[in-house]
Amino acid sequence: MTSYPPPPPPGYPGPYANPYAPPGPQRPGLGTAAAVLAFVAAGLLIVAGLMLMAGGSVANLFDDNAKTAELIVCGVINLAGGGVLIAAGVGVLSGRAQAYRSYLGGSLIVVIMAIYWLARYGLPPLFWAVVFLGLVITGASFLQAQDVRRWLSV
Repeated sequence: MTSYPPPPPPGYPGPYANPYAPPGPQRPGLGTAAAVLAFVAAGLLIVAGLMLMAGGSVANLFDDNAKTAELIVCGVINLAGGGVLIAAGVGVLSGRAQAYRSYLGGSLIVVIMAIYWLARYGLPPLFWAVVFLGLVITGASFLQAQDVRRWLSV
């Protein structure tokens, strides 16, 4: 004969019929990966932007106004691109439709800056151009997946 556990003491509620709510729509893994890549690229862009602005202030000490202006402008563009990518990553995580366009806009800033640095200085910045381009192009390609586009309702 099977023995059952004793009933709960008086005053304690019995079990509920369904203690868990039905799960909502699940965020796709590629969407999470795209957001993480956006955050990594944005962090690197912000660090690069601050370093460019610091380099601009050092160039200003040597009265090289053209180099100072170039470094400061490129630093501000990098900071703006980092901000756009952070906003896009948050938007992708929360499922906002405008995150798709923001991500592509931030990626476009990175692509333009990488082409600029390669055209201006040749091969020395090639490693960083490949790193930045690899991050944003991979993240943008993750956004093209059907389940991610459905999640963003694009």
